[in-house]
Amino acid sequence: MRGVLFRLVQESLGSWIALGAPEWITGGAFGLEGSAIGLIVVLGVTGTLLFLARRSGQIVTPFWTRIGR
Repeated sequence: MRGVLFRLVQESLGSWIALGAPEWITGGAFGLEGSAIGLIVVLGVTGTLLFLARRSGQIVTPFWTRIGR
């Protein structure tokens, strides 16, 4: 399964590069991890997880702010 997924990513990235997409989209030598698309996905997932954690009350204040309470 993992091999199939990585092969699909490589083939789709290869088609982007073949079309002459700019490096900020493809990630250039860094790959998808260095692309704007990767950044947008990571920020979206992080924001969603933070929202869900805050909504369910799972975010705890740091211990140094709770010392005097």
